[in-house]
Amino acid sequence: MKRVYSIVLFSFFVFGTIIIAFMSVGQAYAVSGSEWSAGNITDDGVFYNNSDLPTVQDVQNVLNTKVPVCDTSGTQPYGNTGLTDAQYAATQGWPGPPYVCLKDYYQVPRSDQDINNLGTNVIPTGAISAAQIIKNAADTYGVSPRALITIIQKESYGPLVTDTWPLPSQYRNAMGYGCPDTAPCDPTYEGFYNQVMNAARQFNLYKTTPSNYRYVPFQDNSIGYNPNTACGASTVTIANYATAGLYNYTPYQPNAAALNNLYGSGDNCSAYGNRNYWRIFNDWFYSTHAYNYGWRIMDQQAYSDAAHTLAVNTNDLSPNTNYYFRLVAENIGSQTWSNTGPNPMRVGTNAPQNRLSVVCDTSWISCTRPTTMNESSVAPGSNGTFDFIIHTPATYIASDENFNLLAEGISWTNDIGQFWPVATLPPTPNYNLVYEGAFLDSAYTQPLNTNDLAPGQSYYVQFKALNTGNTTWVNSGPNPTRLGTSGPQNRSSAFYDSSWTAINRPATLQEASVAPGQVGTFAFWMQAGMQQNGTSYLEHFTPVTEGVAWMNDVGMYIPVTYNTPATAVSYVSQSAYSDAAMTIPADLTNATVNTTYYLKLVIKNISWTTWTNDSGSLPVHLGTSNPQDRVSAFANNTWIGTGDNRPAALNEASVGPGQVGTFLFNITTPSTATTSTEYFRPLVENQYWLDDLLINWPITVR
Repeated sequence: MKRVYSIVLFSFFVFGTIIIAFMSVGQAYAVSGSEWSAGNITDDGVFYNNSDLPTVQDVQNVLNTKVPVCDTSGTQPYGNTGLTDAQYAATQGWPGPPYVCLKDYYQVPRSDQDINNLGTNVIPTGAISAAQIIKNAADTYGVSPRALITIIQKESYGPLVTDTWPLPSQYRNAMGYGCPDTAPCDPTYEGFYNQVMNAARQFNLYKTTPSNYRYVPFQDNSIGYNPNTACGASTVTIANYATAGLYNYTPYQPNAAALNNLYGSGDNCSAYGNRNYWRIFNDWFYSTHAYNYGWRIMDQQAYSDAAHTLAVNTNDLSPNTNYYFRLVAENIGSQTWSNTGPNPMRVGTNAPQNRLSVVCDTSWISCTRPTTMNESSVAPGSNGTFDFIIHTPATYIASDENFNLLAEGISWTNDIGQFWPVATLPPTPNYNLVYEGAFLDSAYTQPLNTNDLAPGQSYYVQFKALNTGNTTWVNSGPNPTRLGTSGPQNRSSAFYDSSWTAINRPATLQEASVAPGQVGTFAFWMQAGMQQNGTSYLEHFTPVTEGVAWMNDVGMYIPVTYNTPATAVSYVSQSAYSDAAMTIPADLTNATVNTTYYLKLVIKNISWTTWTNDSGSLPVHLGTSNPQDRVSAFANNTWIGTGDNRPAALNEASVGPGQVGTFLFNITTPSTATTSTEYFRPLVENQYWLDDLLINWPITVR
């Protein structure tokens, strides 16, 4: 929601604001009012560290986290008003959408006029992002990008950094630079680029020419609590340049009431600018007071493989096994870390310090020092990586393995309570189902709907399972992992195929081994029986590590329904020839007596079943029709069967759904002239006729 803050004058010709309290946007490093030090709001090593966000992308990432989703179109609800943001803006006479959040803002630097993407959301030629502007200012004047972001937040209307639908006016004086409360803001300094660059320059001047300003570092200064002098003041010994600069920019200190309600309002004598800077920086980033050696955790992971690809749950580890731990830490101290020399940066056991770890591995420096930092050096604001192996004992344990960083021989870092919970459990083979499919072929090219099976049909099934247990699956040896029938376990399956390991074991794991975090495959043929139409099953399976344990039953099954097989077929082409090579087309309406002609019919399988020409597996034949199974006067000795009603079997060995099949057959004309129309229709022998396409050849014998 939009907020309005009162603008207040402060000393010399540099400007700033006193703002009323606003809600914190995150308290990951929350402080309390008792920690406030009026003489040291922030250390120089923190405030003037322009490498604390080393790249523009690092700055962009911070801005992105503050507004994950921008209400560009103004469609989100405005509080409890029943209006959207854009509708409320209209009631106030404010500009409508599109709204551009700070993370998406671009501006052409040093242009005669403020050329940006506000209002149109179209990036102008030559424009750079807000993140680039902030990083450029930080690097040009040696000020922390984090400090500049914090100042924008505490000085701007909105406040701008976290506003999900900022107005163009909020960019005009984003850092409160050039805005005394005794006069309008100086238009010379308007515009986001001008505001950020001039404010950064000013904080550099506070450091390089400190005697030019009202509040001077390293000496006593009388600092008031409020513009109202009746609210009083106190003597503050300013400890550094950065603290002096913050007071010169915002010339008041918080009183007890403001500190007692750190995330709210104090009393009529409270001022909040410097309190809010201190609080926001701590909440969003880390302490404003640099450690010589300090860190914060950026990431910690555990893996079952040295390549760090298979994450594991450290609460479910196997005994007597190696695991690979990785810790990523940001250097928030004032000293650069090194991995060589007399004081390398290392991981040490903690709680208590230097304890002997029960998961010590032979690769450790000692059983109190798992590893040294990977990188050769890590400057303040950058990240260091620590990789090490733990080896679980042969017994079952449950332990919180606490670690901390230290510069060997100099100092331990701040203790943030980092640990891994480590528990070893008996072998627990478990899985999650990640894929299942059924096909007409073992090459997985012809998917099958198992809810529309033909009696006697064979089909190929594949399951993929994620190993979520603490043991590696194997497909050989005394304890292979197989797929077993379940519901109940070890039942004899009605879908048994001769390729199965047993009537209750359709398949063994395909891969030689599958570690925790990897995916294993089970694939096998299923043989449908001759059940009646409409019969349905849920054929359940569960992986089992033979001789060890059945895995958790997550409901792995194949749904099966027997239906009369789809009889759908479509016409493709037909032709007649006078030669066996089928190169010379024949006109059957002008046929000669006692002559053999060569016919070809092509049709397409648009059913769910596969056609075959195997006499032992429901072959597809071409039969005479109109009427069905009539004796044809044009049969010859090449026709199949003995009834002169089956010209040919399917030419191909199999024709799956979507494929085309061919019938090649001969006819012989009678010895006398005749006129006839010969009809044919495909069928699955002894089962059913396919759709009648009224396929025919008109024949006139002369």
